Amino acid sequence: LQRSLYSLADAFECLPCAEGCEACVDGSPCVAALNWVVRSTIFALACLVISCLPFIVYFTIKYGHVR
Repeated sequence: LQRSLYSLADAFECLPCAEGCEACVDGSPCVAALNWVVRSTIFALACLVISCLPFIVYFTIKYGHVR
């Protein structure tokens, strides 16, 4: 007769649920984690591009006849 690991009380350790979870199946997060550094960088680049657009439109209209 072979003993099973499932019969031993201390054979396995339950991991705590991730932050924001009331019940969980594994260690995956229940709420999407927000990476504020990446989000802020992308937002700053988008603002930079948007702020350059009026100048590009102005020079396109002003020098559109030059080829």
